Amino acid sequence: MVGFFGIYICRLGLSAFAGLVSFRTVQSLVFRIRLGILEQMNRLSADFHETTPTGEKLYRMEQDVDQVAELGSSLVPYALQTTFNAVFVVVTMFVLDFKLTCMVSLWCPFSLCSEDI
Repeated sequence: MVGFFGIYICRLGLSAFAGLVSFRTVQSLVFRIRLGILEQMNRLSADFHETTPTGEKLYRMEQDVDQVAELGSSLVPYALQTTFNAVFVVVTMFVLDFKLTCMVSLWCPFSLCSEDI
């Protein structure tokens, strides 16, 4: 029971750390994208700035970048969690029964590539 509690506490700590890393990464990404957009807008001609409404430019900077950030904030943690879970399951399988895991591992590529008939 103490082992399960320890694993639970470690999982909570790693989850909090992953959330922090994800947040900082997304904020850095958003900052760099917005900075790049501002640099690009400074290079555009005065005619562009006169003909394009200010609201449209602001909308693009806010909404489009926020959508990219939302995608990054949901996709990256999901991919990391899925990868970690897969590695954990495979390691557990090897620990429990090495021979059976080796036999099953030989068939995994075939089952992943096969089509449902």
